Amino acid sequence: MVQVGHGRSELAEAAAKQAGELAYFPLWSHAHPRAAELAARLAELTPGELNRVFFTTGGGEAVESAWKLAKQYFKAVGKPLKHKVISRRIAYHGTPHGALSITGIPAFKEVFEPLVPGTVHVPNTNHYRADEITGVPGMSPEAFGDH
Repeated sequence: MVQVGHGRSELAEAAAKQAGELAYFPLWSHAHPRAAELAARLAELTPGELNRVFFTTGGGEAVESAWKLAKQYFKAVGKPLKHKVISRRIAYHGTPHGALSITGIPAFKEVFEPLVPGTVHVPNTNHYRADEITGVPGMSPEAFGDH
């Protein structure tokens, strides 16, 4: 609940009410009323045909799940070798093993290697870090874009 703010009594009250009904329930193969209600509300807010919701417990699990769903999709459409993930250097994607493999911060990953194969890292496009990324100090945004 850190993402929505510390010390919010209405969130604590909602969490306590939910814990009284059902404290934890993994949503991989089942659902419960509150999850179904939230999924319906989220589906109403999404554009076009984006009307499916997949809940996870956090960002790292969301990255892991997205990667697995993509791999499953490509196997289903006859492209089982399509499994690579491209992410940016200096990008954080979480601490689970697959998400850590996608993370583009070497110092976070070194002690856990070897990691999951199939990840490719490309340069970060953050102009604020252009000197660090290119090794060329004072590069203009245009020159950095060309780089």
